[in-house]
Amino acid sequence: MNSSCERSCSSLDSHKSVLGRQDRSYNVTTTELRHPYFLIASIAETFEDLGERDRALMWIARAFDAGVTPSYFQGQPPLRELIADDRYQQLAEERVDQS
Repeated sequence: MNSSCERSCSSLDSHKSVLGRQDRSYNVTTTELRHPYFLIASIAETFEDLGERDRALMWIARAFDAGVTPSYFQGQPPLRELIADDRYQQLAEERVDQS
């Protein structure tokens, strides 16, 4: 794992710790890092946890650009409220239309 990825994952873990979400810390493996969407999706979830929905949606758009499908996020219970947001729905529809 390169140092940039290690710093990013450590930062995500720090945010989760501050939020009292140690149970969802990220133990990223080399295999997971082969899929760039993992880190991008994790950043989106972190911003949602921090109450920064606009930034979470920005990272979700990036995840879609990286090849993540809307079904990936729909399987994430912590993102339930974000998924119900009209802006997410619009991003997801655009992604499906591009497929």
